[in-house]
Amino acid sequence: MEPFLVHYLKNNVKSWNGNERRFIIELKDASFPIIECVAEDILFGFGEMKWNISAIVPLISDRKISEKNSAVLRKLKGMECQLKWQGFGKRKPKFALLPIVYKYESFLPNLKPDSRLAECLTNDQSLLNLVKTIRPDDLFFTLQLGSPSTNESFLEFIQRCYNRPEEATWVVTLVRSFPRDEFIKHKKLFLTIYEFFDRSSSVLRNFSESMMKTQNC
Repeated sequence: MEPFLVHYLKNNVKSWNGNERRFIIELKDASFPIIECVAEDILFGFGEMKWNISAIVPLISDRKISEKNSAVLRKLKGMECQLKWQGFGKRKPKFALLPIVYKYESFLPNLKPDSRLAECLTNDQSLLNLVKTIRPDDLFFTLQLGSPSTNESFLEFIQRCYNRPEEATWVVTLVRSFPRDEFIKHKKLFLTIYEFFDRSSSVLRNFSESMMKTQNC
């Protein structure tokens, strides 16, 4: 059976593979090429399912990344961020550094936590308006610099890819819970999620490419 999101985005879908609970969509005519979706049952819930929906945003297509761009990527690694909600009642969204960025400092001595990307995202009112509509449970912006090798620890993997980046891909992961079998009621919301991914991928690319062009490190 065709997954709900494939049906909603049919005009933008080039192909898809997987099943109803775990699938990958290859897009056409989009600012980012791939959406990955994974569903998890919520223990002790009321029939809800938690969806992890990720947009894959490649930055550099070259197989070999130059040392100048590698230096910028190492700076960008220190800018990974997440959504936070401020205040009480009608809370306001903002972006802040991921807590793990501060832990990176203990084994990546040259990494410096940097809030410039978080500030850029927070200052984009169009992006914030979409976030207010979606109201995700979690939202993360992480930079993928390579893939783990067999028998490689997480620490070894992070250190290797930080020192010698093999790729440069932003991953925007949005987490939200939905009542089981009620996706038909949320078509507009899922289209808003797609719009959010489209907007955020443009912001990420513009911010990252600006740093690479100016070497503003």
